[in-house]
Amino acid sequence: MSMWWLEPGWTEACCSSCGAKIWPEGDPDWGLCWPCMQHQSEAQQQEQEAESRYQHEMEEMERQYRLESLSKATGEQS
Repeated sequence: MSMWWLEPGWTEACCSSCGAKIWPEGDPDWGLCWPCMQHQSEAQQQEQEAESRYQHEMEEMERQYRLESLSKATGEQS
């Protein structure tokens, strides 16, 4: 495993996203400066929230469909 950020001169490494220097606040593991790391983290959180909302909507639609199907089935049998 390479730990390049422990080598002399790693503080000159640039962000893989915007080209700014990573040091001192950036994340050398990901090769990102702090603003890009923060932006990426926020984007991932928004994506997870959108996925969660979508999943909830699909479950609600399925529940509604089942209720309507059950209602129609019991209504036709009466």
